[in-house]
Amino acid sequence: MCGRYTLHTSPQRIAELFDAQLAVGLADFVPRYNIAPTTPAPVVRMADVGRVIELMRWGLIPHWSREPSTKFATFNARSEDAAEKASYRGPMRYRRCLVPVDGFYEWRKRDRGPKQPYLFRMADDQPFALAGLWDVWQDELQSFSVLTTKANTLMATIHDRMPVIVDPADHARWLDPGLQDPDAVADVLKPFPSELMLATPVTTYVSNARNEGPRCIEPVEPTIFD
Repeated sequence: MCGRYTLHTSPQRIAELFDAQLAVGLADFVPRYNIAPTTPAPVVRMADVGRVIELMRWGLIPHWSREPSTKFATFNARSEDAAEKASYRGPMRYRRCLVPVDGFYEWRKRDRGPKQPYLFRMADDQPFALAGLWDVWQDELQSFSVLTTKANTLMATIHDRMPVIVDPADHARWLDPGLQDPDAVADVLKPFPSELMLATPVTTYVSNARNEGPRCIEPVEPTIFD
């Protein structure tokens, strides 16, 4: 699963990496080290002018919902059956997106004390994209969900699920509004290669969703295998 992530790369750099236009106001997006569900975050989607980066609420609100909330946890969606679920069926066909991140967190249970958070990122420490779905409620509230898949071998040391990381070679295909059959992009929804990733134990400061700043990614002991 994916319930917290970081994005501290500048908006201008993100726009360059994803060949996208920044929406009004996004140039001032401040670095975030502890993005949590229900908060706004940048998302890359297709528009009439091409790729755009817009702020959306994390936690998808279906366009058919009676109110701008849901009793279900929609910040994650299982990639294996998203195309069959009412909340995600339309977005899987018409409203796929990319969620730029620098890394994401997962927590490991310990024999004693609080769970140990780990930061998962690329081995080259570059930003990357998670597979997302988005929707708009009453033409005003845009929101998104992050798709998950089974864990790769690195992630499996902590959790049995992980967010879908979209290979840069698949960005265009994932965003293509002309590909409306979920089967046409099903091969994108796979575990990312472990050898291209790193996992670092970080301070439990990040465990409180209200905490922010570089301290959230401060490394600590022990190593992932302890």
